[in-house]
Amino acid sequence: MKSLLLLSTLLAVCATAVAMSATVYISPADKSIRLVKGVVDSDNGAATGYFNHSQNSTGWDILRIVTGSTQQYSDHDLMRGAGYAEGYLTQVQIWYQYQNLYQVLLSSYTQQEIQQVMDYFQTQRQWMEDRISNDSEFWYTVGLIYSQFQGLMEGYNAAADDDHKLDIFAFDLLNGAGDFIDISNFLFRGRRPDVQQLTPPQLKSMLYRNGHCSALIKVLPGFENVFASHSSWFTYSSMYRIYKYYDFTMSGGAYPTKMMSFSSYPGFLESLDDFYVMDSGLVMLQTTNNVFNMTLYDYATPKALLAWQRVRLSNWLASDGEQWAFLLAQFNSGTYNNQYMVLDLNRVHINRSIDDGALWVVEQIPGY
Repeated sequence: MKSLLLLSTLLAVCATAVAMSATVYISPADKSIRLVKGVVDSDNGAATGYFNHSQNSTGWDILRIVTGSTQQYSDHDLMRGAGYAEGYLTQVQIWYQYQNLYQVLLSSYTQQEIQQVMDYFQTQRQWMEDRISNDSEFWYTVGLIYSQFQGLMEGYNAAADDDHKLDIFAFDLLNGAGDFIDISNFLFRGRRPDVQQLTPPQLKSMLYRNGHCSALIKVLPGFENVFASHSSWFTYSSMYRIYKYYDFTMSGGAYPTKMMSFSSYPGFLESLDDFYVMDSGLVMLQTTNNVFNMTLYDYATPKALLAWQRVRLSNWLASDGEQWAFLLAQFNSGTYNNQYMVLDLNRVHINRSIDDGALWVVEQIPGY
């Protein structure tokens, strides 16, 4: 046993882990952007990034993105810089993730069907862009998330050679991977399964293809502790994991959440699993709801916010579970239908009590 432990330790030490850091600068005059590798300049940069390619030793890569000074940059520049740093530092991983995900999600679709998926994302994106405004905290925050998304594409393509450039659809598909599960059923009626006619093995296969994740929240009998755990059961091709840390300070609003950590994947600006720990005191977990009443998909719509966008916004703006639930319900796309569990650690008093509102369970289906 000792020799086996020693061998495993040696293998872990010998596994290659490559660390990279960078700072993103944005010109206030013409908005041109540049990234300097090997430098962490938090005083002058729009964003700094640190990436540790440690998957071969720990099973996880690590990414940390920190926005810069609000005195020198607008909030949109800060978020664009944050996305740029992530896209640049994780370019190789994003490329592999997209190749894997495309095969999993779209390999059985015709080119005409894929074009319909592209059109869906374009319609949704245009609808969102038309509503982004500085006059509403809600839509202002949506705009910041979109600036990060645009920066992610810019940073990726700045680092990629000509043979590995990706268009906006690639990033729509990466970030909307969960939403795609239900977008497909919305767009293609002929692909909707007749649940009543499925055999038990076929039903099991459907649950496997469309389901995602399990979660557990456990309080010890004497309130000695509370545990929140998560399993992101997914395809083997999605085992390329990055644990991410975002530290975003904005001038445009007093956001309850400044820092968050979450399990994620290359090219995703969200967890997808979902598993988030936030400095607001909120912990959010999720498990996917399968939709068995296929007529509900008639209530899905591209003229709404995708689930990943609403989750990011709710995490940023909510200070408790009730507010989180309210925000998530706004402009429901009816895609990536989940049960969300929002644990408010501010209402958990170890060894004493748990206040009302410590746990909110929020469920989404199309139209509701």
